[in-house]
Amino acid sequence: MERSTEDTAGAGIQVIARAADILRALRSAPEGLSQAEVADRVGLARSTIHRLLNAFENEDLVESGGPRGRYGLGPEIGRMADTARRGLLSSIHPLLEELSQEARFPTPGYLLSH
Repeated sequence: MERSTEDTAGAGIQVIARAADILRALRSAPEGLSQAEVADRVGLARSTIHRLLNAFENEDLVESGGPRGRYGLGPEIGRMADTARRGLLSSIHPLLEELSQEARFPTPGYLLSH
């Protein structure tokens, strides 16, 4: 039986939602979480968590402290956050410049550098 395009799209959306839930769970636990703890927090089977965490680890989205280690957010998440931060600063840069001139108060350099 073939899956319809709608079924495939729904499954794709579901996997993205699951991925986001896992990353949010890891974000809320700076000390890291075991696979079992991630499974308990997001309500998914451990086998699903195992597959997703392995895929995330291959992409540097998560990192673990050994074969049975705790998982935490990986370096790629930091790189993505930095890119988003720089994009935000670039988009508000003209407004900051305008406000600085109107207030006759210099805008701190760290807000203007991007």
